[in-house]
Amino acid sequence: MGIESQGMVLAAATKEKEPTVELVQIPEEARVGERVSFAGFESTPPDTPFISNSKLKKLLKDLHVDNEGVAVYKDSAITTSAGVCRSNLKGGVLQ
Repeated sequence: MGIESQGMVLAAATKEKEPTVELVQIPEEARVGERVSFAGFESTPPDTPFISNSKLKKLLKDLHVDNEGVAVYKDSAITTSAGVCRSNLKGGVLQ
């Protein structure tokens, strides 16, 4: 549509047949447009902002909400400079 998107929305969902879905909550103090990070993983901006569907599917299988309500990648909390990202859907999956 002529407008480049450089953002992404992360939602949590329950594992039920008819899942409950909600947006992952970021700390209120987080800066607009801030990149999230994962402890133990170093990241550099990609040459292209787009990710292929096959890479995205591979990433999604390791994203979930732990039993404390923290959004995680593998076993690392998804964080901003203001703290961790959370969901009320404990034990859910991230999409």
